[in-house]
Amino acid sequence: MLRLLFALCCAAMLPAAVSIDGPSTASGIVGSPFAWRIGATGSSQLTYGAIGLPTGLTINTQTGVISGSPTAATTDPLTITVSATAASGSASSTLELSITAAGSDGYATNATHITVTDGSACSFQLGASASTGVFTATGLPGSMAVSDAGLLSGIPSGAGVYNCAISRDGGTTATTMAITVLAARVGAPPVTEAIHAQASIGSPFGYWIEAVGADAFACSNLPAWLSLDGGTGALSGTPATGATSANLQLTASTGALSTTTVMAITVATPLIAGHIPVAPSLLEGTVGSGLGWRVATATTTTLSADNLPPGLALDAASGLLTGTPAASGIFNTVITSTPGGSDLPVTTTVGVRIRNATAGAPTIGDLLPPRLTVGAPAAVAVPLADASEAATRFTISGASGYAVATNGVISGTPGAAGTPTVRITAINAAGSAVTTLMLQVQARTLAVPLPTSAASFRTTTGSSFAAILLADAVVDSWSVSGQPVGIDPAPFTGILSGSTATAGISTIAIGPVDVDGGNPTSIVIAADEAVAGAPVISAVGPWYVSAGQPARMALQADIAATWSASGLPAGLKLASGTISGTPTAAGSANIAITATASAAARTTGLIVVEPLVAGTPVFTARGDLVAVLSEEFSATLAASGSPEEFTIAGGPAWLQLDGATGLLYGTPSETGVYTLPVTARNAVGTSRSTVVLRVYATAPPPGGDGGTGGGDDGDAGVGGISGGGCGAGAAGLVLVVLLAGLRRGRNR
Repeated sequence: MLRLLFALCCAAMLPAAVSIDGPSTASGIVGSPFAWRIGATGSSQLTYGAIGLPTGLTINTQTGVISGSPTAATTDPLTITVSATAASGSASSTLELSITAAGSDGYATNATHITVTDGSACSFQLGASASTGVFTATGLPGSMAVSDAGLLSGIPSGAGVYNCAISRDGGTTATTMAITVLAARVGAPPVTEAIHAQASIGSPFGYWIEAVGADAFACSNLPAWLSLDGGTGALSGTPATGATSANLQLTASTGALSTTTVMAITVATPLIAGHIPVAPSLLEGTVGSGLGWRVATATTTTLSADNLPPGLALDAASGLLTGTPAASGIFNTVITSTPGGSDLPVTTTVGVRIRNATAGAPTIGDLLPPRLTVGAPAAVAVPLADASEAATRFTISGASGYAVATNGVISGTPGAAGTPTVRITAINAAGSAVTTLMLQVQARTLAVPLPTSAASFRTTTGSSFAAILLADAVVDSWSVSGQPVGIDPAPFTGILSGSTATAGISTIAIGPVDVDGGNPTSIVIAADEAVAGAPVISAVGPWYVSAGQPARMALQADIAATWSASGLPAGLKLASGTISGTPTAAGSANIAITATASAAARTTGLIVVEPLVAGTPVFTARGDLVAVLSEEFSATLAASGSPEEFTIAGGPAWLQLDGATGLLYGTPSETGVYTLPVTARNAVGTSRSTVVLRVYATAPPPGGDGGTGGGDDGDAGVGGISGGGCGAGAAGLVLVVLLAGLRRGRNR
């Protein structure tokens, strides 16, 4: 009994015997690549041999692969002796190899040895020596098949060596290719995407390799036009002229565990370049967050997409790909451009990776690719779909020259035409949302003015807003779309004004309108939610003055406030809520205004300084007028240069003007503060300015402020208030001699 046990133990310790498995026949075609592998077991340290190989075939002694291209047909099968040897012993077998001449339909031009993994998706594109015939294959691993066009694909099942017969003429002639299916390792990341990708010469290509749990990717045979991000599995590039279909040998790994597979990329040559889809080709998104991208072509074409993420849609005419992804995963989307007439369609692949949403993380709202112009300042808002899931910060990547603010406004001045994509991340304590936004940047149209104004404006809900669009040349008309409700554009002046009741950040498409085309860009208006205790600002212009003319403009709010302003034209200053002084140079100024009580409100105001024409009137008195409720009022506008006529606009109904003398008069029927546009005209031309009229309930003390206004330019103060009254008029430039609380005609 002991002897028996000893014998069994010794037998268990002996190396396994080497054996050769697999088919004993193979076929080849003269001039066609051939690959057949010896399938041997019994040791991991084997060397291989073959005796009797025909001219054109050789054996790799380390892998056991016989490969090459036979040079002559055989009448009878050749008998080849193959062997496998290990330290424990060796084994041999015979292979009957038949070699035929090529049939009329040609043959596979790239039959080779490939290595894949059990349970991982794979694809391999066979090449063809002729344009006719269909491919067939026998002996493939389980769950793999071949298409008529020669695409071997599927998810192989069953580890082992498969020597497959590949035919292009229905099996009359065939060559052999070897497929080694490795056993899947426990814990290794399986490749799960059915990986067949389509590309076209000249069209950007993108693809995400899907391997659950993988944190590293590698490829042993990347073509020159293609790159692989080893951390994410992103493949991208643009096939150059002469590029051919590629079969990539890929590895997906986590730690020391890896999975090997093969991926086919078929590359077509478009007949007409104008139909090629041109756009960045890797997109990322998050379930529930908007995405904005566009397929661009040089000529009119019809576009379609296969394998889009649910929730996204491609507009067939414009190429806009927008929407809100509804499912996570990797979606390698095939884009097809179909021109009119007899031209053939062009296809490429766009890699789309959609993340799962995190509870409580920001959700990004709808996005539309903005149209921008090289050299024109631009801003685009990243909207949040749910205000309760606010972002604490944003990050962007993928497009140089742009920055993102804490409120999600992306800004910059495009430096080159193209379609860069920006990867946007919105972050808070709960997590993040990622999406992709394309910027459509065109070269400048030289015959059309280029927008040059600041691209970001601010306001507070309920407060007045006024801003002007600027360009480097005279603009006949502006196109404006996307502005918040309550903010209205004046197309011929480029002025945006009004008040909005809705908080949020609006992206506004603007551009000069011209028969020669346009130079579009994008701006934003950020509307903050008004908070308790903050003033409601009611007068911010637009105010028109002439350079060299003294002017006064009263900022107004519904409660007493402390004021600050930045961006004032040279020569003007702010004190006690009144802007005053003499502007020194023509130009338009969008000014940032803040009114603070127990809380602050912010908005944008506008002062337009026009050139002063030599010889026109110049106002000769400060423009601060004071009146008392129900008491007769009079004051006189005064200017040098022999003015022939004065005008005033935007004042209260009770205020009258004698245009010939400049006399203002009337009996106030309500209190308030009015910034009044005034003009003075002589034979040379017209000058414009603004004056401030303050109507009090009772007479203020001499030199007192009567509120938060007062003298601030070296003259005796006449007092002012912060509160009610009507807003500024539409235009005016003026200087005034004021007489308040006097009877008409006194001190004239």
